[in-house]
Amino acid sequence: MNAMKAVWSKVKGVRGFLSWIVFAVFPNSEVAWAALAGLAVALVLFTQDRRRGVPLDALILDISTLVFFAATSAAGFAKPHVPLGNWSSALSFGWLAITAWGTIALRQPFTLGLARQRVPREVWERPAFQRSQLELTRLWAVLFTVLAAVLAVCTGTHQGTLLGLSIRVAALSFGAHLTSRHIKASRLRMAAVALSADAA
Repeated sequence: MNAMKAVWSKVKGVRGFLSWIVFAVFPNSEVAWAALAGLAVALVLFTQDRRRGVPLDALILDISTLVFFAATSAAGFAKPHVPLGNWSSALSFGWLAITAWGTIALRQPFTLGLARQRVPREVWERPAFQRSQLELTRLWAVLFTVLAAVLAVCTGTHQGTLLGLSIRVAALSFGAHLTSRHIKASRLRMAAVALSADAA
């Protein structure tokens, strides 16, 4: 049973990045079609999630992804001679950074809706839980920002595609690792708080 849960967790993780994987498969010269394909995949996944009853606050990044692909596709077809594809990696993570920082500014961290799907409703309004999600969203906002800047430098200095891909994989893997550690630490802190409250 635990093995099945681990496999399903990995499948869900890949599913979340599927539209971006499709987008990355296309060459830079075909950025408009790449974005259109990514948009189609993202729209299918978004529709499936909504039909399953996933609330909109758990799909903030999904909505942001739809907007990015729609805008990139439209720009790519309208201005086919502009080398938009060369900058698509930096632009995509820059857009995700704007999304993450924006949700923090609006006091609705994008990880909050996702985390609410995994915990009982009585936990939702606890300050420790909300503070934990703010910290996690800030972590991803910083990671997206740094990644966008580094990829922009790589593009501007004409570094190889392999270097950019390696940086993206390493950064996202690092972010996933920190997220896992953060979730475990948060659960321990909330359990400790609950025990203290019961003891009182």
